[in-house]
Amino acid sequence: MSETTLAELALREYVRVPELKPTADGSFLRLSAITTCDRKQILDAMQVPTVNLGPDALNGFVAREIGTMMHAYIQEAFADHPDVHDFESEVPVSIPDCLTSGHADGVYMAESGERLLLEIKTMRNYGFRKARQEGPKEEHLLQACAYAMALDLEYVHLVYMCTDATPTRWKDTARAGDMYEWVVNIHDSYEESGASLSIITTYFLEQHRDMAKKFFETGLLPEGLTELWVKGDEDLPWECKYCSHFDICVNSSIENPLTKEDVIGIRSIMSQLSKLATPFSERFVESKPGKFAAAYVPHGIVTQFLLGMVGPYDFSIDTIIRDADGTATGILCTLTVDVDGRTTSVQEVGECENPNNWKTDGARVKACASDGIKRCAMRLGLGLHLWHKKDGNYVLADILDEREKEE
Repeated sequence: MSETTLAELALREYVRVPELKPTADGSFLRLSAITTCDRKQILDAMQVPTVNLGPDALNGFVAREIGTMMHAYIQEAFADHPDVHDFESEVPVSIPDCLTSGHADGVYMAESGERLLLEIKTMRNYGFRKARQEGPKEEHLLQACAYAMALDLEYVHLVYMCTDATPTRWKDTARAGDMYEWVVNIHDSYEESGASLSIITTYFLEQHRDMAKKFFETGLLPEGLTELWVKGDEDLPWECKYCSHFDICVNSSIENPLTKEDVIGIRSIMSQLSKLATPFSERFVESKPGKFAAAYVPHGIVTQFLLGMVGPYDFSIDTIIRDADGTATGILCTLTVDVDGRTTSVQEVGECENPNNWKTDGARVKACASDGIKRCAMRLGLGLHLWHKKDGNYVLADILDEREKEE
């Protein structure tokens, strides 16, 4: 018996570039995104192709497919239930004044004669249990409220379904298929300020509209969540780490904003090699203290870029290099990745510059591994420009750009 990963590789390639779905009425913006990153909203509106890469690409695909399937089952069940009347599923919703549209999961009439907006959300275990204790997520309420306001409905019926099981050692457990539901009057007080859900939603819709209008007027994309990025901070917003447009945002800054023309230029999917060769934004570049002040990017940032651009990779420590007294001072390591359909292995040396900075060999080897993965990445083009920071002789990105234009 031998192991293989052929099916996984085939599925990863199959889901890598998902088909772009049109909005409900052809609007520029998508109503379901009113609380998401402004920049992502614009990039999606301009139909920039999304690329599902990284270690969680398949997990995300499976979660979305499960969500779609369970949505359909609940909708079918509602249509057949005797306490539900005049049920309609996938109801088109349009708010032309805000340049946005969408589809509500359903609208139905209850036994009381009141018409309700049905919104279904499938959730992983942690989020489900958290909502069960603290109430539904604000972004879900705002999305559902926007649908209800557009359809002139007063009540929202929000349904959560759990898609996986809690580890048995935890006290607060939930199982796949567990459900929790709320009925909310959108005009009731929602915040301590006394503001209702409908008033808060109106504010978000206006922001949604004004953001798009400003883009049309200036041609500049909003910063979105990138305004939270701090130079040298390895803990980027989690939404950015999983965003399919991550590789676009990392190469823009306040000094070098992303424009409409830039986006039009990248609507055709860049090769992975070109993405790897694109220089890091200055926001991620730091300088080592000392006489030479060499430029570098923290290994955590390099690792995120690798995962975001080429997906899962293999990294191994082949040999630990020791000084005459036995102290670990370096490693020989190998990075194996798939770049544009070709499996490539790069072997490099990683070192800890001053072994006395660490108390144990284990800590020294960890530092060597951090250095080693950065050097391996450099051999693939990622961060290679840093080696030419002073002489200005970095040309790889331009060469690849010209080559792809010719193709």
